[in-house]
Formats: sequence, structure tokens, C-alpha cells
Amino acid sequence: MERTEDVQENRLDILTSQYEAFRSLPGESITQIFEKYTKLLNELAMKGKTYPLRETNRKFMMMLPHHVEHKSSSIRERIEFTKMSLEMIYGKLKTYEMEQEQRVIIYGPGTVDNKHNALVRSAALVVDEPTTSDIQVQTPRAGNEVIIEAEMDSVNLGVDESD
Repeated sequence: MERTEDVQENRLDILTSQYEAFRSLPGESITQIFEKYTKLLNELAMKGKTYPLRETNRKFMMMLPHHVEHKSSSIRERIEFTKMSLEMIYGKLKTYEMEQEQRVIIYGPGTVDNKHNALVRSAALVVDEPTTSDIQVQTPRAGNEVIIEAEMDSVNLGVDESD
């Protein structure tokens, strides 16, 4: 029969392994990730295992969904990041996520998820396939007429004349 200490040690080993391998799952919300992560940290603390705040913060930030990547980067760059509580970080991220959801409600889908693509599209020139026009240029040359054919590429910049 196993001793209580052996069971406790085995449970601590399992929890430590779960912490080290902790990842978010596709489709999980920030709240779901936060709840699973803090539950795991609390169970580890009850077994006597704690991690430095900066490590737990960093690990949490690195496993967040892509749609909050911009906000998580700005939080990580703050000087006080290593001293912020996990709850404070979660609160900032949750507020950001709710603001993004509100933007989708107001402006419609695609404005938040494709923000990067929209910026790229708005800054990029739209170029259609070049069309070639043959232009004949006549130049006088000592009484002889020489015809020079030149190719001109025209580019459609996608600008509406009403702009």
C-alpha cells in the first residue's frame, strides 16, 4: 500500500508536468485559459510548489490566442510587467477582448480579425496587369522619316476619379 507522502509527491510531479506542458487549446477564450492556469497554479501552491511571478506572467502571456497578440505584446513591454499580478494582466486583456468584440458588433466582422490585412491593403498600391500601347513617334532625320515604336506601360492605381 502506498504511503500518503508517496501519493502527495506523485500528485506534485503530475501537477508540475502539467504546468510545464501547459498550452491553450484552439478556440479557448482568455477567461477559460486564465481559469485553467490559475487553478493549476493554486493546486501547485497548495502542494508547496510556487514559481516566480515574472515566470508565471510570461508563460500566461505566451499561450494567449492570436487575437490579443498586439495587446499582450504591449503589456509585456511595460517596465512593471514582472511585478503585475496575473489577475491585473487578465483584467487588461479581458477589457481589450471585450472592446474588440464591441467593435465587431458596431462595425461588422472582418474589422478586428483582419486588422493587419486591412492595414496592409490600405497602404498597398493596387496594380493591375500592365497594358501595352504601341505609340509611333516620328522624328525628322536628314530628309528621311524614321518611325520609332515604343511600348508604354500604363498602371491602374485603382483610384476612383471622384476621389
